[in-house]
Amino acid sequence: MKTQNSYTLSKRNQGYQSIRGTIKKVDPYEAYVKYLALKSHFSDKNYDFFKYNGKVRAWRTTFETRKDKYFFYKLSKMKDPVEFLIANFIDNDDFYVGDIRDDKANEVYMEYKKRQQALSYTFKSDLSKMKEDFNENIVVPKNEHPYLLRLYMRKDICIETLTLINRCVNIFNYWDKELEGDIMWPTIKMKAVKFSPFLNVDINKYREIILSTFNNT
Repeated sequence: MKTQNSYTLSKRNQGYQSIRGTIKKVDPYEAYVKYLALKSHFSDKNYDFFKYNGKVRAWRTTFETRKDKYFFYKLSKMKDPVEFLIANFIDNDDFYVGDIRDDKANEVYMEYKKRQQALSYTFKSDLSKMKEDFNENIVVPKNEHPYLLRLYMRKDICIETLTLINRCVNIFNYWDKELEGDIMWPTIKMKAVKFSPFLNVDINKYREIILSTFNNT
């Protein structure tokens, strides 16, 4: 299987690092803009956070009249509001900024940070849950989801692992054909594809991990 265009991803990763560097400390209005941009990125296939540099049409005067602006004040005081938002948008399709008052949103963020800080370990751990024959995890049985996708849907593996495997061997194109008409697949695929540029990694490292784990890849 062909690999994904690494140049495009590299350019996007560089853009993300630049955006991260400028968003560590934000005022409440800027936090509001990033919230709208990331919400659009993960929910609208036509909006690209990187293409538009995290910009959306959002007026400061409109922000000041919002009844929920308190939550953006709280968001702006976080150590890394962008990472917090990413973690929660990939965890919950219906995430709303008001959810930051709940402990669960912070738990989701902390779990996300743990995965990011030990990503290769997380990846290896998830691979150990797969079938020994790599192809058996990818193939689409008749009237069933592929085993790898079922692992993700059961939350046995994380979105990072699903996304990285696709970047290594480009399984999504194959699944698109085999899962045509499936209700759940398009939503899962969109989330993984939208999340992929935020994973700033050396993909060759993860390709080697796959090769060393499965001797039939």
